[in-house]
Amino acid sequence: MISVIVPVYKAEPYLRQCVDSILAQTLSDLEIILVDDGSPDGCPAICDEYAAKDPRVRVIHKENGGPASSVIAGVQAATGEYIGFVDSDDWIDPNYYADLYRGIIQNGADAVEAERVIESQPPFVRRRSEPIVYEGPEQIQLLLRRFFLAFLDQSGLRWPVTYARWDKLYRRALWTDSLHLMDGRIVLDDDRMENAAVLSLCGKFVLLAGTAKYHYRQTAGSVSSGYALSPPSNSGRLYAALDRIASVRGLDTEPVEIYVGGAAYRQIYAAARQAGVPLREKRAKIKEHLSICPPGTLKKYAKARGGLFVRLFCTMLQAGFVAPCIGIVTLYAALSGEKG
Repeated sequence: MISVIVPVYKAEPYLRQCVDSILAQTLSDLEIILVDDGSPDGCPAICDEYAAKDPRVRVIHKENGGPASSVIAGVQAATGEYIGFVDSDDWIDPNYYADLYRGIIQNGADAVEAERVIESQPPFVRRRSEPIVYEGPEQIQLLLRRFFLAFLDQSGLRWPVTYARWDKLYRRALWTDSLHLMDGRIVLDDDRMENAAVLSLCGKFVLLAGTAKYHYRQTAGSVSSGYALSPPSNSGRLYAALDRIASVRGLDTEPVEIYVGGAAYRQIYAAARQAGVPLREKRAKIKEHLSICPPGTLKKYAKARGGLFVRLFCTMLQAGFVAPCIGIVTLYAALSGEKG
């Protein structure tokens, strides 16, 4: 059986399409766990409505804690041998889980990743001509290196593995054996933390080839719709969780440190470009981000990323020239038409 976990929060316009698409799967041996994360709209009632109509649907109502806390609650409640995730504003084609289950069984894999459709303009579909297999300790380390450094590939095509949890099917044991390494308070890049822990336990991971079956909807509230600014406390928890995972699971630290530097860079850039925020507040927020950024990671990110602007920006930040950095970002945003 597959346990499909759906974290639910402020998705009322889309939730029915999401749940209906899971109930319509050709693979019917499913349990669907809807985790209501204290949603303030009509989502809790919709969840209960589906649970009353179909015995495969279970509902967890909890106080708002963010996506990571919802994922952890869902995993703890799951009973299936395999686990998949669907975001509450997305939907899947009828054969989605049948294809993933077939892929995991035929390949003898611990986890597989599907292709997907990004519901945006212009439409973007990931394509692979054949499956890509990672098997054994060295290959899994390569997988994780590519996983952490995928954000450096601006085209989104060269690196084959994604940070998302919703385009994958996993053996449940990978998750239950990794929950102790996860911090449920993380609200941004939580799936990066989760997959770092989970994929490091894989003996075999397969990226499947074929028609995309998962439909990812980009809404105004989607983190991926633009630069997302989170509290420095979130960044600090993320860095600590990734450091803990790398240490416990014996991961190569270089790609982890490059990723952490990149995460700090994005947060600092997002803080600098906020419109309508006084310079004093921007400086304070950026200095707080710098204070929790592990030493040397910004420099490693700048070297890996390349480009004169990034190198100069990171050098100035590390030298304490915060106000000029804010000025550079503000000018760039004005010239390029970016909105804060």
